[in-house]
Amino acid sequence: MRFHRPLALLLFALPCWAAAQPNPSASAPTSAPQLLDVRLRPLGDSLRIIFPLTNQAAYSVKPELASRRVRIDFIGAEIRFLPPELNRVGLPWLDGIWLASSPPGIATLELRLPSPRMRISHFALTDPPAAVIDLFREDQPWVHTTVASDGPLPAVRLPASDEDRSSSASTSLGNSPVAQEPVNEIRLIDADYDYFPISQHEFRSAEANEVLDDFLARRWAHVVRKGIEYLKTKPINPDETGFLLHLVAEARWRLGRDTFPQPLDEMRNYYEQALRVAGAGDLGAFAHWRLAQLAGQMHDFDRALQHLRQAAATSQPAQQLRVELLRVQALRAARKTSPALKQIQALLAGAALPNGVELSNEQRVELLLDRGDILTETGQFEAAWQAYQEARKIDAAWLSLNPDSGELMALAAAEIGELTTARQTLEYINQHFSYREDERKVALALQFADVLERLGDLDAAEGTYAALLAELGDTPKGAAVERRMLKVFPDRVVGGETRYCRLLWRRGKLTQAMTELDRVWNLCLREGISTEPLRELVGKIVPDFIAFCARHDQPFAAVQAWNLYQASIGDSAARRACMPPLIESLSLLNLNDEALRQLLLYEQHATADAEDSAHLALLKAQLLSRLERTVEAIELIEKNLTRIDDPDQSAKALRLLAEAYSAEDRPLEAAQAWQALAEVNPADSTTVGEASLRAGEIFLEQAMPLQAMEIGLKALFHEQQHLDQGLPVTWAPEVRDGLLLMLAKAYRARGDQQRALILLDEYLARPSITAGEAAFARRMVAECHREAGRLDASRAAYEAILADERAPAPWPQIARRALDELSWNEQNPQWSIPRPQRN
Repeated sequence: MRFHRPLALLLFALPCWAAAQPNPSASAPTSAPQLLDVRLRPLGDSLRIIFPLTNQAAYSVKPELASRRVRIDFIGAEIRFLPPELNRVGLPWLDGIWLASSPPGIATLELRLPSPRMRISHFALTDPPAAVIDLFREDQPWVHTTVASDGPLPAVRLPASDEDRSSSASTSLGNSPVAQEPVNEIRLIDADYDYFPISQHEFRSAEANEVLDDFLARRWAHVVRKGIEYLKTKPINPDETGFLLHLVAEARWRLGRDTFPQPLDEMRNYYEQALRVAGAGDLGAFAHWRLAQLAGQMHDFDRALQHLRQAAATSQPAQQLRVELLRVQALRAARKTSPALKQIQALLAGAALPNGVELSNEQRVELLLDRGDILTETGQFEAAWQAYQEARKIDAAWLSLNPDSGELMALAAAEIGELTTARQTLEYINQHFSYREDERKVALALQFADVLERLGDLDAAEGTYAALLAELGDTPKGAAVERRMLKVFPDRVVGGETRYCRLLWRRGKLTQAMTELDRVWNLCLREGISTEPLRELVGKIVPDFIAFCARHDQPFAAVQAWNLYQASIGDSAARRACMPPLIESLSLLNLNDEALRQLLLYEQHATADAEDSAHLALLKAQLLSRLERTVEAIELIEKNLTRIDDPDQSAKALRLLAEAYSAEDRPLEAAQAWQALAEVNPADSTTVGEASLRAGEIFLEQAMPLQAMEIGLKALFHEQQHLDQGLPVTWAPEVRDGLLLMLAKAYRARGDQQRALILLDEYLARPSITAGEAAFARRMVAECHREAGRLDASRAAYEAILADERAPAPWPQIARRALDELSWNEQNPQWSIPRPQRN
């Protein structure tokens, strides 16, 4: 039974409203410090995490790098709410932030790291009070190189020119001429505020000037609050309130910039409202500039270009230059290569520059690199190479800040025959930028292997491919690398039957290939022929066949193939390739001890970090859980959770993690794992309902009703949305019943008896609840009325329990006792029967 639309409307804005309302049943606020927010700021090579507090609090940082986590204990502080989005951040420096169990008087957060090779620093701020944590990656490169391991920037040969012959002085940015400042520059105050045209207006109203003072003092939250209060009482006019709207929009933009995740839609809405009132002049141009930035962050690059065309109308030369430079990035992102190249050429030639403004050396280098990148991506390698060399003439060290452009330059160099330069460039990037994303490191390693192959260094190329195979494991990337390795090592054909086996294998007919291999192998054994020529083929077919069997639910065939051919697979890479599907097959046959033994052997003989394969780690955790080794299972899942891309596998991991947390009596972590499971795959309605109910019930047990309310409301809105769209909702009746009851308990715990009663009425109307559940709900109704002072309604609810002949014991006795208490209290107003306080 779907709940009525008025109920949905009533509860829609509840989380924010409930957090702001006073709680009549709560005790008076204490002076304990509270965590206000968590802010994440990537700083190039590190991540800064800011924990703002209501007032100062002592804290301690306990790194546990071996287990990839950092515990932060806030002494005497309180954490009442942690946004669920922080559980799965997925940044290069941080997997997520979780609430952790801690002794009374201590609030603990746990930072879960993507790698044990991290460096942590921290410090405290006093005004405003905050704790600040900096995370640094110190990873090793995926492919170890030898030429440029620790040396300077690679020497890139330049074409000879008259300028080169006349001067051998360095042309790096450090001693190049300083760019001229724009003429007719606006007053300094505007530059101090990111060229917001603040110096071009004055208010007549004292209230508006107070908002302006807050803006100048960078008190952004005060600007938003006071500005909105002022605008509610004043009629809209472009001269006065228009400028104030822009102040509020800019303050909201700055607040949102420091929030994770950024509220981009809300930031955009503020500026769009400001534009509707005052869209002319520098104010309107600056608003379009901000909207272009927001559109770029939202990957709407065509809209960004539209805003940039109107942002160019500013009268501020410095701002005009920024608009033209951002236009290049927007054109590139929109894949409009020809207009982007024209824009770059116009800027370099000065045709697109504002009057009196010159490009700085840094800006000129960035434009040349953009030109080189675009030309490389479009296959114009000679022209791209020249662009990169022009950038080097201005700043010889540009590669130290632009590894992405360096990779593209190496590609252009390889295509025009500059293979040594390409190799040196890739080696430098590999050694000095190993903290980048895995996808970037894999791409670089593949490119490096290609250059080595072109140079004829086949041994080094083979080592590179092997390292990638060990790192990537059984993935699509690994399959691509394997195909490259087959190019380096040609196939060895042994007899006609062997060639036939190989043909079947290459065409993907693994079952037929395995049957033919069995026949040939038995033939050799029967005829006394050496099987040595077949061993290479065994190392190719058997791993693929075992993987095929694991994918198609044929575990017995996979185990049988391994038992027959394992002694003949001499290649360690092939043996490693057999292990994940073999272990999975053993697990499907419920041979858990043997599966775990094989997995541990696999980890011993695999290269470093080979166990980080997300699928294999999940399988190992499942085996450990079956063997009641839940602590090890938890550690393994936590380490690999953010590396699982498949929604089904991610849901499986989170469910296993939640159950393991519960088995280890870690309720907070279990609740957060159930909460994360509810959000992994919205299309799986059954999982959403079940996981939301489990998470909400645990949060209620941990006295966190606000968190339970958010989870329950999300689940009910998910159900309503699916029903409105005509999609099936596969919840069991008891799941929806449980969500309604859980929400009612949460609202009652927050002191909101009215909403609790609405949910209880909906719950009692459900035909699927039992007589005992109905009696329990009616008792909750009676208690809500009684706490709200509505004694007649409370008495009616208790009488309804007595009137229900199906109500099992002890509910009639409880109701009769409560009615007696109410009657005695009415007859003796100067006395009352004491009742135990509700938690």
